[in-house]
Amino acid sequence: MTQIFLAAALVGVLSSDTITIGQFMFSRPVVVGPLVGLVFGNPYIGFIVGVCVELIWIRVIPVGVSVPPDSAITAAVSAAAGSYAMGKFGVDVYSAIIVSLSFAIPCGILFKMAEIKIRHRNSLLVDKIKASVAAGRFDRTDFYTAVAVVRIFAVSFVFFIAAFFAATQIPSCCWHIFEILGISSKIAMRFVYILCFAQLFESFIKWK
Repeated sequence: MTQIFLAAALVGVLSSDTITIGQFMFSRPVVVGPLVGLVFGNPYIGFIVGVCVELIWIRVIPVGVSVPPDSAITAAVSAAAGSYAMGKFGVDVYSAIIVSLSFAIPCGILFKMAEIKIRHRNSLLVDKIKASVAAGRFDRTDFYTAVAVVRIFAVSFVFFIAAFFAATQIPSCCWHIFEILGISSKIAMRFVYILCFAQLFESFIKWK
């Protein structure tokens, strides 16, 4: 249980780096994945899912009002779920990665909806900050900024815990799906790599 709350707190802090504070790129999947994996004792699976998520959505850029699926949440949930499955069900690393990614990607898309709501709520604070500055109450600027940061932290914290517990309800047969079907999970993982790198290569192609 301590691992879960520690990972959730880590995700909350790193999610704040996305748009709220810092923007030091600590919220990138290739950073979030290994850190969450390390909390659960498996940084390797965190690194692999982080790279995969990074490449899958490499062409999706948050420009203007565009809000892409949350890659940090996706990497965090995938790393946590995959690590859990390896310890709980004894699945191999490739099966854990593929199944956890299949679960986590919709979570990232779902969190996008929540993030849009958060951005809207935080944008309303701008008018309050302007009013406070006009009234000479500069101390309120720090207060409203803190509110925006705490809001994204709290939502990310709660969402990660909910997503992780949802992942723990995935039946054992789903984690062992490749074994049941008689398909090599290592070969299946190679197709995932191909898909990921195809996204990378396509980003360099100019379609007419």
